[in-house]
Amino acid sequence: MAEYIDREALLEDIQAAVENGGMGGMVAGALKRYVTRVPAADVAPVQKWISVKDRLPRDGEYVIVVASGKCENITLVDAIEFAEFDMSEGWILEMWPEWENPKITYWMPSPEPPKAEKGG
Repeated sequence: MAEYIDREALLEDIQAAVENGGMGGMVAGALKRYVTRVPAADVAPVQKWISVKDRLPRDGEYVIVVASGKCENITLVDAIEFAEFDMSEGWILEMWPEWENPKITYWMPSPEPPKAEKGG
């Protein structure tokens, strides 16, 4: 997995190295110019799983969940599913809306849909 650098933090570290005598001014100046010219990566923040013990989604929010349990003739074990959280009814899984009381252990917000391309 690629790692991304916080540009402002790197510039602050370069400045601190100069102030502490660990880097010459000419080298620091060149590094700062290079760092500010490098284009920023177009990355989205990484979504993290949230334990249902820590908090639940807002009422009516559609999310991605980790579900386990038995519904009709199928048994799910840590399956990734889309679901809605309803304060009065609990979890409603998109594929099995009639399933009562599925065991949900983790959830995360659904990603934003892709943006339409211009002219297409």
